[in-house]
Amino acid sequence: MRKSRKKIYQSMRRRKKSLVVIFQIFVICYGSIYILMKLTSATKAIFTEREESAFTVQTGSWWEKSQLQFIGTNFENIEGCPPVEIIAQIKNIGYSMMGAASFEVYYSKEGDPKQNGEKIAEGIVDALEANETSQISFQAQDEGIYKFKVNQRSGFNDPQWKEIWTEQVVVQCNNDEETTANDITDDSNRSTDQQNENELMEEETNKNQKAQTNENDEEKENVTDNNQNLEQEEDSEAGERNDEEILDEFSSDEQNNENDRENNESEFESESESESNGMKE
Repeated sequence: MRKSRKKIYQSMRRRKKSLVVIFQIFVICYGSIYILMKLTSATKAIFTEREESAFTVQTGSWWEKSQLQFIGTNFENIEGCPPVEIIAQIKNIGYSMMGAASFEVYYSKEGDPKQNGEKIAEGIVDALEANETSQISFQAQDEGIYKFKVNQRSGFNDPQWKEIWTEQVVVQCNNDEETTANDITDDSNRSTDQQNENELMEEETNKNQKAQTNENDEEKENVTDNNQNLEQEEDSEAGERNDEEILDEFSSDEQNNENDRENNESEFESESESESNGMKE
């Protein structure tokens, strides 16, 4: 009995120790997971804060020291009726741009568009490398005065050049030039009509010449056929004449031969009579 109780007691102690060990392992695992979760959450928060801070610096107040400037002397009076394309050359004289800039187009019927004009269009200036040149353009639909305005990149620190303007571009339709252009167009149309008429006449003449050439060729063929027929007839007549001449010659030869035979017979008879008479004497 004592031995059996002792064994039971020992087995209970071993189970208790096992449960304690299992509980300790569970506590250690749970604590480790909890600590890791806290560390990961803190790292993510720090990373997000830094990312938002960097993003704010890049898009907000940071300036890459680029500077845009208009170049060229193509801003003057454009004497031509709209629509007319006006173009401005622009250059980055600073460091390479990290993003695009913007431009606007101002218009006024009279006076300076910068002072009393209205904005009629806007667009984007693509990012330019250092010392790179590009152009912006606009299709003017009305007569009047136009100006381009370009806004520097965000963060530009020089108020004097924060926005730059072109010289004014005057679009004016010249009536004299329009009349001259219309006259030139009319002359061109008349010349084209005359050219088409001449081409038609030339084509008709070529057709007539071709038809006449065909008629002449047919006449030549007919004459050639007639000549060949005449030659054949002459050859046939010549052949018939030759046959008649041969027959005449043959008949004449037979007649001569007949005459010769008769003469010979007469001579023979004469000689025979002479001989018979001599014998009688």
